[in-house]
Amino acid sequence: MKWTFRLALVTALMSLAAFGFAQGAPSSPMDRPQHVLKSLGLTDDQITQVTDVFTKHQATARAERAQVRVYQAQIDLGLTADTPDVKAIDDLVDKKASVQAQIQKDAVATDLQIKKIVGDKVFYELKVMMQNHRRMGWRSGEPGQGGPQGDQGPNDGPRPMR
Repeated sequence: MKWTFRLALVTALMSLAAFGFAQGAPSSPMDRPQHVLKSLGLTDDQITQVTDVFTKHQATARAERAQVRVYQAQIDLGLTADTPDVKAIDDLVDKKASVQAQIQKDAVATDLQIKKIVGDKVFYELKVMMQNHRRMGWRSGEPGQGGPQGDQGPNDGPRPMR
């Protein structure tokens, strides 16, 4: 009976992770690349290049975030056992951390590619613009529920893209 429940739980959690992956990323400034990038004075060729780089990054990041959710579901499931297998849970934690680190590395690589295409000044402006959109809540759809909320003001410089 316990195994049936656990199997059902894992199946449900993996389905939720797959559903989240299928839903795609929330609306962001890069969902409207021509408008945003044209406002920064980029050429059509630069807009195409930046859009391609960012689109590839989004697809990879979505898959990686789905994998993080699967690992977390497996960790949660492992903790429900009568005698949790600490080694197996530790291995899952390490795998999850590894994927999270890869997400950050991919974000940095994407930033560097975009910076190379658009130049330092426009890259800085784009980062500030995206940071402000996060503050306004484009990630969750609710004003003020978006990205990092901290002491940093809108003109204090960009934070790293996620």
